[in-house]
Amino acid sequence: MKSIKYIIIVILCLTAFASRAQEKKLQLEIGGGYGLSGLSGKIENGSISPGMGYQLSLNGKYFFTSNIGVGIGAGYSAYSSKAELTTYSANIASTDDENENFEYRIAASGIKEEQKLSALEIPIFLAYRKSLSEKLGLFGNVGLNFSLPLSA
Repeated sequence: MKSIKYIIIVILCLTAFASRAQEKKLQLEIGGGYGLSGLSGKIENGSISPGMGYQLSLNGKYFFTSNIGVGIGAGYSAYSSKAELTTYSANIASTDDENENFEYRIAASGIKEEQKLSALEIPIFLAYRKSLSEKLGLFGNVGLNFSLPLSA
């Protein structure tokens, strides 16, 4: 719910930006994607496999020249993975209520875990555009993308 509030605030801020988007110096873009995503990590006696994820973003750009500009935006991303342990065992030495020593043993197999992460993303970048013809052009962005976890 918190992420929706952040996205609404950013959309309202960029709406003011978009109201001037008819000028050639300003550009507004909406983007998104869907596909395999993965949270990386290593598991002893197991494996991690990627799951499906998606991303939605809204970016605004201001061009100083006809080709070079700066941009900022906001987005929401969701990532998922599945982890599986084939075997797990542990031995822990302990003492009971009567001060007698014993060994606590744990053994398990086939443990499965679903890992999910959602994040608010704020890209800050340099933008490049080059018109090749009236209907064809090149576009590129280089910069930083700050991800703030919303839930994990």
